[in-house]
Amino acid sequence: MKIVNLTLCILIYLIWPIAALSESRRPDSIINEIRIGIMEHDVATRSTKHEDGNDFTSEFFFRSPGIRFLEVLGSPRPSIGFSVNNNSNTNMMYAGLNWDLRAFELLFLSVGLGGAFHDGELQSSDPERQRLGSRALFRAALAAGFKFNKRGNVSVLFDHVSNGHMAYPNNGLEKLGLQFGFTY
Repeated sequence: MKIVNLTLCILIYLIWPIAALSESRRPDSIINEIRIGIMEHDVATRSTKHEDGNDFTSEFFFRSPGIRFLEVLGSPRPSIGFSVNNNSNTNMMYAGLNWDLRAFELLFLSVGLGGAFHDGELQSSDPERQRLGSRALFRAALAAGFKFNKRGNVSVLFDHVSNGHMAYPNNGLEKLGLQFGFTY
């Protein structure tokens, strides 16, 4: 519990400069939002948990580019991000499209679909490592959040990656955590 409290304090200390930057950005900035957070790594949604630790995440959301094809899909926001595990387990970089639903001005739901690349195990007999079968994975994310002021928000994020049965094994990897976001 002490490590979680310390991590949250460090995280809050590091995000204040980002919040200050968000106040000075122009409204036509290509980056629309930055979210940083901490997540529990390899949340056991199946019978066993293989990897431990926490992931530190950072995501960059861009304005919807206004391309007709994307407008037909509901004008999703492109995003890129990464997660780094503090226990030398699987790290990843990812990109995708995100759809946002707003309710009552303060609440939001964000759904993301895309792909990811990781540095974890593909095939392993080590019971302490997750076996993902392929370097390239599909990614789905769901965040539910609350806007606490004009530019800031906090959300709970569930993140799933797997190879979609395109390779063997297909154990997948799930994460659950908290993110702080700053919009421009």
